[in-house]
Amino acid sequence: PPRDPAAGGGRAGAGAAGAAGAAGAAAGAGRGGVARVPVQSSWDSFAWAIAPWNAKKVEAELKARGLNPVADNDGKGCESFHVKDPDGFDVQLTNGCMIKLRKASKANAKSDTPAPFENTNFTTVWLDHISFGVSNYKESYEWYHALLGWKPTYDEGSQNEVEICDDCGNALIRGGNAFAPAYNPAAPRRASIGHVSFGITPFDPDAVAEAIDSRHLSKQVDTANRGDIHDPKVTYKSFHTTTAQGFNLQFSNASKTNRTVPQ
Repeated sequence: PPRDPAAGGGRAGAGAAGAAGAAGAAAGAGRGGVARVPVQSSWDSFAWAIAPWNAKKVEAELKARGLNPVADNDGKGCESFHVKDPDGFDVQLTNGCMIKLRKASKANAKSDTPAPFENTNFTTVWLDHISFGVSNYKESYEWYHALLGWKPTYDEGSQNEVEICDDCGNALIRGGNAFAPAYNPAAPRRASIGHVSFGITPFDPDAVAEAIDSRHLSKQVDTANRGDIHDPKVTYKSFHTTTAQGFNLQFSNASKTNRTVPQ
């Protein structure tokens, strides 16, 4: 599986916490005394609904930029094109048909698989961030800004958090760049999504921690290296755990009105 560039923290950069987190993950150590589940999953593409949509115009615009779009249509109203980002990551642009299909099928959505544990009372309210590791984060965030309108917010020297859209959430584009001492332009290019973070409500640190522990899940505190999670001055509060397939899952206090992105 691809290594998460932020093994030791969600928004945090490199540091002691990151090194400790990476070392623990490498050794298979657990968080909160629970063994970490081996990684058996990967996130190899994503799709974004864009507007305005006119298939012929979208295709022409993509070709004009040398992006070699590949059509992917179902013949029932769903239209899309696949392109590759600077690292060859699969990016799909769609007419948003799945949004309508999900709304239509929501009332009848059922699962035959039993729940692995008792439901929490958490509600997801925001896509806090997608942790997107790339070969050259400066090049990649400019690419996504030019193609999809993602808005860069702040450049830490190793990553830039971008706003995907006003009503969806953010992505952390992180990785090497031409100004970093260890940057090697000859190295094979690659991109991977190391983890995803969701803003949830209600978010009380102790209640969230208890919910994780009582369900025997791994746990790691993450405040982006800004202090204790109980400190009222610390604006960003979150925990990491792992899914049943070992994917790094984070949930935080972020929301549309509390994006906690430094200005």
